Amino acid sequence: TLEKERVKEIIGITNAAMPDIGKTTRASNDHYKCLYLIQNPSWQGEGVVVDTRGDKALFMIPEVGMMTQIKFKTLPERDEKVLLKVSSVDLVERLVNFKPA
Repeated sequence: TLEKERVKEIIGITNAAMPDIGKTTRASNDHYKCLYLIQNPSWQGEGVVVDTRGDKALFMIPEVGMMTQIKFKTLPERDEKVLLKVSSVDLVERLVNFKPA
């Protein structure tokens, strides 16, 4: 069996690594979402308005697990569903821009 101090040391090392593991996992997931959208340029999906500020609406896109902000002349209502499509993908920065379909 391990001594108490050694167990604490192992737990400390593991806890110290957790933020980096989470960051790497998110980056990997974002990379593959971008890759999927690059490979499926005609993709369209439903976005749900979760917030509005000024002339912009914040959307949650459940199908791809992403959020996006889109500028509108006439803002949609909160909880309104809008069909979205991809306008651009930056694989290096792992950024996707969407627009109404």
